[in-house]
Amino acid sequence: MGDRKLRILFVSEYYLPHIGGVEIVFMNLAERLASYGHDCSIITSSLPDTKKYEEINSVRVYRVPVPGRGTRYWFTLLSIPKVLKMARQADLLHTTTYNAVFPAWLAARLLRVKSLITIHEVWGDLWVTLSGFNFFTARLHRFLEKLIVRLPFDSAVCVSKYTRDCLKRLGLKEEKLKVIYNGIDNNIFSPKKTQVNGEREKLGLPENKFIYTYYGRPGVSKGVEYL
Repeated sequence: MGDRKLRILFVSEYYLPHIGGVEIVFMNLAERLASYGHDCSIITSSLPDTKKYEEINSVRVYRVPVPGRGTRYWFTLLSIPKVLKMARQADLLHTTTYNAVFPAWLAARLLRVKSLITIHEVWGDLWVTLSGFNFFTARLHRFLEKLIVRLPFDSAVCVSKYTRDCLKRLGLKEEKLKVIYNGIDNNIFSPKKTQVNGEREKLGLPENKFIYTYYGRPGVSKGVEYL
């Protein structure tokens, strides 16, 4: 990017104070880019007791009012006017799977703005076997996923080689797929700061017991039951 200061518009169905992996990734991206002097804004859905607009650590946050139930699905449609309006001033649109993809792609396509999508995972047939949805809902989500990931963005970031390989099997061209792993905060995840022995004592575990540590939302895609 050199010395040029970019106007970057992020589009994500959820953002702070909603907590999740995608929210943390976009928070760190937006705040770090803002600290480098880039103009960063994000369009997201409203949450209870949140403001329609606020600035968080130099990132401008615009929230689209959505009904309480099915928030992420409503965001796909209700965010379109706001995304179209703000994309006119953007140099780059950055979105992520799943429900924020269509409004971001539509704005980028109509206004000829450079676009980037971060793809965290591709479920494919797992929608049918793991999602817990009924027969029709699972297959609908599988169909929509195929449509979403095939939308022609200028570039796609995959958070793992496995995700990249899933996309290649769906027919996406490898030259547009870039693998960039999610970062790790070494101030938190540091072997030197991990006091496992103290945790053994708290839990009453003997020394010969191996301890697993899991962090994240315990959703069906995480595999906690197998752990």
